[in-house]
Amino acid sequence: MLKHPDYPAYVRKIIIEPMRTHIVAVNLDTLFGFLNCKIYPWGEILIDGRKAGQSPFPRPICLEPGKHLIKVTNPRYQDVLEYIQISRRDTTDFELDFEQVVASKGDKKDSNN
Repeated sequence: MLKHPDYPAYVRKIIIEPMRTHIVAVNLDTLFGFLNCKIYPWGEILIDGRKAGQSPFPRPICLEPGKHLIKVTNPRYQDVLEYIQISRRDTTDFELDFEQVVASKGDKKDSNN
């Protein structure tokens, strides 16, 4: 198992033979995908129920390829939940403007009256 604070754990089974030298080279950037979060004004981000931190982030978040549930919270707004698909070696942008979400919900209410 290889661990790095900016990447998910990488697990691979290897067989080490006696009297032989084995070189293990891993480029983590090629094994995972990345999530670039742009949240206005800011938000606490949970990914698959685990805390990822508070935006803005200095760099994209590294994730395993596949579907992930993003939850963004800010005490001034309603929580936002969204599924995103992460692809290996790609960066996925996730943009959220809490003020636009509130405005669009307000517009829907007004159109029903």
